[in-house]
Amino acid sequence: MKDPELDALLDEAAASSDADLRADNYQQAQKIVLDGFYILPLFDQQNHYLLRDDVKGLRALPSVSTPTLYDAWLDR
Repeated sequence: MKDPELDALLDEAAASSDADLRADNYQQAQKIVLDGFYILPLFDQQNHYLLRDDVKGLRALPSVSTPTLYDAWLDR
């Protein structure tokens, strides 16, 4: 999808050294995107953990799949 208004706002924000102008442009651009109900693949998080067989109880937090060792132990 091409949107000249959105492109102009982003180009102006990227070229400006005025923090207030950039913030205003990005706010306007965000409104255009949110009002358009577009789906943006902003972050594709993949987590892979390599564990030995004797590591038990390691789990990932549901929020961002950060591993937690709180209940982990070695089964030796």
